[in-house]
Amino acid sequence: MNGNAGNDVIEGENGSDTIDGGPGADMMYGGNDGDTYFVDNIGDSIVEFADGGGIDHVFSSVDYAIGTAHIENVTLTGDALDVFGNDLDNLLVGNFQNNFMDGGLGSDTMRGGAGHDIYFIRTPGDTVEEDANSGTDTVRTLLSHTLQANFENLELLGNENGRATGNNLNNRLEGNGARNFLEGMNGDDTLFGSNGNDTLDGGVGADLMNGGPGSDNFYVDNAGDRVAESRSWGGTDTVFASVDFRMGRSHIEDLRLTGNAVLGAGNGLQNEIRGNNGDNVLDGGKNNDTMMGGNGNDTYLVRAPGDEVIEAAGRGIDAVKAFRAYILADNVENLFLQTLRNDAGQGVTGINGIGNELDNTVVGNPFDNVIIGREGRDTLKGQGGADTFVFDRALGSSNVDRIIDFNVNTPNEGDMLKMKGAVFGGLTAGSLSSAHFRAGTVAQDGNDRFIFDQGTGRLWFDADGSGAGTQQLVATFEQNAVVTATDFEIF
Repeated sequence: MNGNAGNDVIEGENGSDTIDGGPGADMMYGGNDGDTYFVDNIGDSIVEFADGGGIDHVFSSVDYAIGTAHIENVTLTGDALDVFGNDLDNLLVGNFQNNFMDGGLGSDTMRGGAGHDIYFIRTPGDTVEEDANSGTDTVRTLLSHTLQANFENLELLGNENGRATGNNLNNRLEGNGARNFLEGMNGDDTLFGSNGNDTLDGGVGADLMNGGPGSDNFYVDNAGDRVAESRSWGGTDTVFASVDFRMGRSHIEDLRLTGNAVLGAGNGLQNEIRGNNGDNVLDGGKNNDTMMGGNGNDTYLVRAPGDEVIEAAGRGIDAVKAFRAYILADNVENLFLQTLRNDAGQGVTGINGIGNELDNTVVGNPFDNVIIGREGRDTLKGQGGADTFVFDRALGSSNVDRIIDFNVNTPNEGDMLKMKGAVFGGLTAGSLSSAHFRAGTVAQDGNDRFIFDQGTGRLWFDADGSGAGTQQLVATFEQNAVVTATDFEIF
């Protein structure tokens, strides 16, 4: 049935009718059974009733909203852009334009065409379909949703917590103002968390993840992954990285290494960095950071005075590389003092190192260091500079240190031994009297307190100076060390 150029009223009969009102604002009544309508004017109206039976189909060359009519299917033609379904289970089909399709409240099927289409999903039963290479297509929804094949973008709307999952393409996923879980899957994805405390996981590929305001969690599994956070957004953001990760300038506070990641580096904020079961290198950066290595032989780079290193007992052989004076934390074995330079490029002195109750290795830098082993059988090495080795703990077989490169081959290179008077009794504070030092193997008279055996490199202390009592071994020196009375100071 065809109308003319006027505003026609066309009534179908029983049976499957085809009605085309033609130009003008037409009123079309299909009657019973499944009817087909052609709409070409925004003023066209269609009347179908629920008891009419059949599946009714509209072909529209203008934007079309089914409204209350009992129509199931709409296909856009010509230059039509938008189509809106109703409460039924609609089939909406786009054209070659950039279409917007909203199925309404039923369980709808929406199929786009060659353009850049936008789909609004309202119910869990909605299905959207796209062919490959047919534009850049977007799903908008109030629900959690997984992108079907050939869709690029997904936007969560509303204020409910939701999950957005991508596909094998390079997806763009956007959250809403609630708590979202955005998962990119394959492809090089871009994820935006928006407001709320979100979790962003780009999946396989080199992904860009932007958390937005709130305390967000990011999962990084590719060296090309990037995390973006702004200082103005607030919250405490955490990265879980299964690959080496440097925070850089991103406004991220915390980092957790997982999987096979080795390196975790902080930024200018106060970071908390946790290692995994591997041999990690943890670098807090410029601010006062907390670093926890976990299992493995971990290395910590300490740059700020307030950096804190936390290690549990029995979890590997751990080391600190300190750019500041540093006292080894509990359960950390080794300390290596690094070179700190001022703005003029000159090395800074006063980078001193102190051990703990373990058997430590403490190594200085090329400048003047104070090195204190404390308890344990420590290995102490000054490197360059005039270094001072301090002994301030009770003597015993479990507290004999090994000193490397002390005044090697030449006396008076500047290295010193500083002894605590309360430990080495009977000595006056200040420079050691030459009468209290003997080169040899045992004390010879009542004044001999320190005995240095050049042949073995062993330094002994004799409390009575006569050799009658047992001499106690203080330290062992290596590399042809030359030790004289002038190298000692009592405090």
